[in-house]
Amino acid sequence: MSDGDLITAAAAFPPEQPEGPSKEDRAHARRNSILRVVLVGAYLFVVFGILLPRIVDYGAVLDAFRAAPPEWLVVVFLVGIAAWFTEGMALNAVLPELGVIRGTVTFLSMAAVGSTVPGPIKMAFGFRLFRGWGISIDRAALGLTINGLATQASKLILPALAVLLLTVSGTIPTWGFLLAVAIALPVALGVMVGIWIMRSEAFARRVGAFATRATDAVARRIKRPEPEDLTDRLMGFREAARAMLLDRLVPTGLSQLLARTMGYVLLLVSLRAVGVPAEVLPPAV
Repeated sequence: MSDGDLITAAAAFPPEQPEGPSKEDRAHARRNSILRVVLVGAYLFVVFGILLPRIVDYGAVLDAFRAAPPEWLVVVFLVGIAAWFTEGMALNAVLPELGVIRGTVTFLSMAAVGSTVPGPIKMAFGFRLFRGWGISIDRAALGLTINGLATQASKLILPALAVLLLTVSGTIPTWGFLLAVAIALPVALGVMVGIWIMRSEAFARRVGAFATRATDAVARRIKRPEPEDLTDRLMGFREAARAMLLDRLVPTGLSQLLARTMGYVLLLVSLRAVGVPAEVLPPAV
């Protein structure tokens, strides 16, 4: 068949166009959207309209804002924006193709979802953002996982560091050293297990087999279908995570340290803005 015949055939039989959504599909989508808005609105009303006023006096909060010096409010505003960008830098440290701006947008979006809707929905929202920006499924899932683990580990280690500094400064007795060790122990054990998984394939397979047995037991108890063997999933995650961690370990650690430090600075300037002086609450405390 000549090129002319191919062109004629293509013109005579154009490719089928995909059908658009039906009226039923559009109505179903509208109902789902309305239902989500109603559920989120009801959740916000319960939290901010019923539960939170039992703990927080909104009038006192407004009075504190009115009494705060304007220059201190500007400082809090600027430090808060800087803290947002450090969180974006932490995401960018794991996924450099993301960029600081998109990392900041992702953090703010996930924080907004996580503070209003409980559960892992914010992770799904971040994953959807990553996919929309062209990041592959594997890298998006791995980046969110590593960033989440690094963020939680850095937050969990802060109380131990605070207790250690208070003990060294003499603010609390020497038993603070034992308390600091006890607080840091779970994080240290988690890090050690993670390093061992990365270094030893045999140990990683034993962890995968143990996780499979544990999840199977839970699934049987709650009468749910047993999941598939988790060993292969863990081995795949191990290979991908090891490559990413070896490449991004130092930037990830430094960015997490910077983000947590900015959180401390934001808390400190906020306290100063509402009139808590250094004599009452020193920076070391």
